[in-house]
Amino acid sequence: MVAVLLGAAARGSLAAPAVAAGATTAPSSETPLADTSNLDGWYVYLAPVGGLVRTEGAWDGVFGASATLLRVREERSLGTLGLSVGGARFTETSRGRLWADLIVGSRRLTAGRLMVGIGGGPMVEIDDLRHARFGGWGRIWCHLGVVPFVAFGVLERSGAFVAAGVEVSLPALRW
Repeated sequence: MVAVLLGAAARGSLAAPAVAAGATTAPSSETPLADTSNLDGWYVYLAPVGGLVRTEGAWDGVFGASATLLRVREERSLGTLGLSVGGARFTETSRGRLWADLIVGSRRLTAGRLMVGIGGGPMVEIDDLRHARFGGWGRIWCHLGVVPFVAFGVLERSGAFVAAGVEVSLPALRW
C-alpha cells in the first residue's frame, strides 16, 4: 500500500485537482485580522491594584485601581514609556493614596525575555482625620502578564515607606 502511494505521489497523480476552466474562486469578504505578534502601539490600561505597605512602623493592605497611557515599542531599547495615575485605600486605617507615575521599561536587561522597568512620581496620602501629606515614590516592576512591583517612597510627616504589590493590567484601548 505504501509503495502504491509513493509511486502515485512520484507520478503526480495525488496532486490537488485543477480548477475547471472558467471557474473562479469567490473573493473573501472578510477583512484580514491584525498581526497579534506585533504588540507595538499606544495602549490605555485599566488595572486593579493590591498590595502591602509598611509605613509608620506597621504593615497594612491596600487595594485600588490605576489607569495607564503607554507607548509600547518592543524591539527598541526603551520598550515602554507612559504615564499612570491611580489611587488605593488602606484596609486597616482611614487613609488612602493618590499617585502619578512616569513609567519606562525595556527588554534589554533580560535578553529580550521580560519587560522590566521603573516608575516614579508624586504621591499624596489623604486621611479622614489628618491633613494631606505630600511626597513621592519610585518602583521597580516586571511584566509577567500581571505586573508585580516593589516600591519605596517618602511622605512628609510620615517618613519613609516600602510597598509590594501587583497590578492586573487590562488593555482597554489600543491604537
